[in-house]
Amino acid sequence: MNELSPQNEDIYPREIREEHRQGVICFNVGDYKEAENVFNQLLQKYPNMSEAHLNLGNVYFKQKRTEDAIKAWRKALSIDSAQVNCYINLGKAYYSMEQYDEAINHWIIAITMAPNHSSTIMNLGAAYEKLGDLSTAYKYYEDFLEMQDSSLINEYRTVYVKIANIKKIALHNLKMGIKYQKQENLRNAILAYKESIKSYPNFPKAHLNMGSICYMAEKYEHAIKYWLNSINLDPAYAKTYCNVAVAYDKIHNYSYAYCYYKRYVEIEKTQSQEIENIKKRMDALFNHFSKKTEQKQQHLDKAKDFYRKKFFKEALIEYENYSFVNLDGKAEVESRIQELRYNLNPKLKAATTAYEIANTCYAQQKFDKAIEAYKRYLQFDPCGKYADDAKLKMLECGKLMSRALKAFMAVNS
Repeated sequence: MNELSPQNEDIYPREIREEHRQGVICFNVGDYKEAENVFNQLLQKYPNMSEAHLNLGNVYFKQKRTEDAIKAWRKALSIDSAQVNCYINLGKAYYSMEQYDEAINHWIIAITMAPNHSSTIMNLGAAYEKLGDLSTAYKYYEDFLEMQDSSLINEYRTVYVKIANIKKIALHNLKMGIKYQKQENLRNAILAYKESIKSYPNFPKAHLNMGSICYMAEKYEHAIKYWLNSINLDPAYAKTYCNVAVAYDKIHNYSYAYCYYKRYVEIEKTQSQEIENIKKRMDALFNHFSKKTEQKQQHLDKAKDFYRKKFFKEALIEYENYSFVNLDGKAEVESRIQELRYNLNPKLKAATTAYEIANTCYAQQKFDKAIEAYKRYLQFDPCGKYADDAKLKMLECGKLMSRALKAFMAVNS
């Protein structure tokens, strides 16, 4: 149940604010009929009071009037699109109706706006699990566990036990797979890795090793599938990108080979003969397909199709591929790439916003607020590209605040 937001407290007369609080009290004690009357009366006087629409939706949802609740929350959003609780509640409504895709869409928006909303993170895990996407489900469950929200201690215990048991089984099979692979007993290694992935699909090592076995068997497309899974789980491990590129090269899929060689070179910063050889191969590949418009266009067509179907991970990869192979078209997809990166990683958006706020406060010499914002940035993206700068700016802010305090004390002593 939502109280009036601070920015709206002064908009309404005192008696309206009190009436709204009375509606909230009625809801909290379970008198939903009276709460409904209060919020409806408020909306007759102030039809654009977004909090009243939101709370009326909450009342309807408690009364199991789900369709009415959805209409009320959508009306609230049409007035104030920043009402994050509307997105959270819409997700709950669609989840209750077993419309899990719709629930996910609304919860993704919610955590983009409020990336630390732990119950929504947990609910996303449950929704993806219902859809059978265990990899994404367990990712959100583990994000939830990292938050250690004391208000959700029972939910924390349930999720912790569930994930711990699953990982224990998967880790045993992963170790058995590694053992068999070292013994060159590849058949048993494959069976063990598959059991590991079936139990818990988020150990990148299982996918990486399965890819290697498939590659040795000249099953290049299978190798690519497993290695792409490994990249999704561990995007910082550069060698896997090179593996994927070589496999694409083997099956003469030259535009994809070029894209993954490029990713490898961008991540692997060290200079070596291998890197120089790869760059020469990239030049040859680019010359091969650069004049073939259809090969470049296929990436954009696939990206748009994935985006339309809401397969955002796949869409991002293809938009990036298009920007690699078609330099003239890079500008047209940059905004979509950034949108998808934020969509897939809400913490990244929160970090970027915090960093921008910090720099603005720093420029305005609001050093205490700058420090708070830099801390938020580091919380969301501790190893990000601005992490070192944020740490230096925090130290500088501290020094400048100390100097200002000493100057103030000297003047007033």
